[in-house]
Amino acid sequence: MQLEFLNLASNNLSGEIPNCWRIWPFLVELNFQSNHFFGNLPSSMGMTTEIEMRTNFTVFVLHN
Repeated sequence: MQLEFLNLASNNLSGEIPNCWRIWPFLVELNFQSNHFFGNLPSSMGMTTEIEMRTNFTVFVLHN
């Protein structure tokens, strides 16, 4: 099974985003809306081919 969509919205998560994204190379959409993350985007987020990340006010599309 290959993870393509991950919705973490409205879970009251906080802290830095972990650097663990290379284990999901087929992830194309990640929803972080309504959480309390801070810091920089981890380098492993660039390991995916393309990922759309939703935050509270912004949609980021990262291309590798």
